[in-house]
Amino acid sequence: MKRIIFYFTILATVFMFSCTKEGKVGPQGPAGINGTNGTDGNANVHSYTYNGASANWALSAPNYYCDLTVPEITQSIIDNGAVLVYLSNGSGGWLALPFVQWYNGYGHQYNAVISVGAIRIWVSDSDLTQASNPGTVSFKVVVMDGVTLPKNVDPKNYYEVSNYLNIK
Repeated sequence: MKRIIFYFTILATVFMFSCTKEGKVGPQGPAGINGTNGTDGNANVHSYTYNGASANWALSAPNYYCDLTVPEITQSIIDNGAVLVYLSNGSGGWLALPFVQWYNGYGHQYNAVISVGAIRIWVSDSDLTQASNPGTVSFKVVVMDGVTLPKNVDPKNYYEVSNYLNIK
């Protein structure tokens, strides 16, 4: 019995070391077709700037609102993606909504309500009196289809989001 185990062990060792997965290298195939140059970016992310698009605010006392049309916001985006909205600070920076601007003890608040194909921006005052008409304001909207931002990217910081997502 010991001889059988001994011969079986030798036979298994020979088979194990004599097998190889690599074979001879064959001839090189023909060159493939060159692809077309695309633009840099992310196919799952869309970014829009609405410069002065909110000049026509509607009053729904005591609040003002304006509507932004964003066709890329689908039910799938609402269910599985994300929509980020930013307000221009007037000096080249962007502030994430919701945003509260404080004046003499009360807040002037901007909020965004996302729906299929649109965003409604609401402006209200914390003292519940009629807000003043915000005038011409610019917004940036980022629509992401199932994109997950890593923990080191702050979604409230437009520049971190745009750098990570390669938004031009």
